[in-house]
Amino acid sequence: MRVGEQVLAIGSPDRFQNTVTAGIVSATSRTLPDGSNFPFFQTDVSVNPDNSGGPLFNRAGEVVGIDVQVYADSDRYPSLAFAIPINMAAKVRLQVQATQATSPGGLGVEVQDVGPGLAVAFGLPRPAGALVNSVAPGTTAAASGLKPGDVIIRIGDKPIDRSAELGEDAAALPPGTKTTLKLIRNRRPMTITVMVGASAESSSPKARPSEGGSGSGDRLGLSMHPLNEDERRASDLAVGLMVDGVDGPAAKAGIQSGDIVLSLNDTLVETQADVTALEAKAGKQVAVLIQRNHARSFVLVEVK
Repeated sequence: MRVGEQVLAIGSPDRFQNTVTAGIVSATSRTLPDGSNFPFFQTDVSVNPDNSGGPLFNRAGEVVGIDVQVYADSDRYPSLAFAIPINMAAKVRLQVQATQATSPGGLGVEVQDVGPGLAVAFGLPRPAGALVNSVAPGTTAAASGLKPGDVIIRIGDKPIDRSAELGEDAAALPPGTKTTLKLIRNRRPMTITVMVGASAESSSPKARPSEGGSGSGDRLGLSMHPLNEDERRASDLAVGLMVDGVDGPAAKAGIQSGDIVLSLNDTLVETQADVTALEAKAGKQVAVLIQRNHARSFVLVEVK
């Protein structure tokens, strides 16, 4: 970026989506009163509340930064805004992704403490363990069949009393280490094996999802998982299968990761078992109903 270069910001102030403001780069960096360098670049673009986090473009249409609302008093500072350089944002993203591989970390789950009331509800002898709120798709936890509602009470040979201990103990293991998770599901104890700090693709092929878990369609080329609670709320859907990975016929047809599969040949699908059964009796053309960005459409997949 150079001083004087024209830039354009897009945001949603007061929910007015795709509001555009324009300006120039005032400075590529600043020095703070304490002498330290402030690496964000300054613009005179009007960055209204709710613009923060939005893209800043150059004249070529390239995203060069992420808008940051620094001064809340817009009446006093109407033309003083800053942006995070996109190269810095990309670098931080890579660091976060690398960190996520070894945090509870590397398991790809969100957990919370088990209070006395939850302990009673889940049939636990005492309020201890890490209650799983969500399982990130494409992680070893998802591939191993870990589900929301599971209560993890031991990782390896270490008992888990608080949810924070799960992350600490997982982070202490070298990436790629196989370990066991002892958990309570539906008031019954069970043990699964996971690989810390590895993607689902690199985990053991023996790690299979439980019924309704993620899996791959043999003929279509789709790897999917049932919508979790957060995904149901975000998509306004009660059921569906989120696409984690796609190749083969489905990729050629244009289906993408992040699409939600609702039906095959006009038959509602809720689990991977539904997909497998429909694939087995489908002909060479399969009509797949998907939802993408809250818009639904049928995609014709040519299978062998």
